[in-house]
Amino acid sequence: MNIGEVLLIGEKIFNEAGFPMAFQEKRTFVKNKAEGMRKPREMVMADQELRSFRGRIYTADIIVTTRRRCGWQGIFLDGNGQQERFGSEMELLGMLQKALKSRNESGNLLV
Repeated sequence: MNIGEVLLIGEKIFNEAGFPMAFQEKRTFVKNKAEGMRKPREMVMADQELRSFRGRIYTADIIVTTRRRCGWQGIFLDGNGQQERFGSEMELLGMLQKALKSRNESGNLLV
């Protein structure tokens, strides 16, 4: 699986969950919910359970808060707890690349 496929899977998950809602989706403040705006039927796993998983090579938290201008915006939390905001998928990928390169240079990562 390549990073492009990961981004497409992320889009699919966001669309199915209805959050974060795509900026171009119709929004309304009346009682009828906008099409595509829905809550997940059930929680797949608890936050604490999710946090217990660790990647084989690297672990980071990516929090997508909005989807505007055909892109993702949010917060990147690296494995050391450092936080950075990103305004697009390209910025996010740059942050991931920088974090992985840093780990590789410190000898903590085999690539």
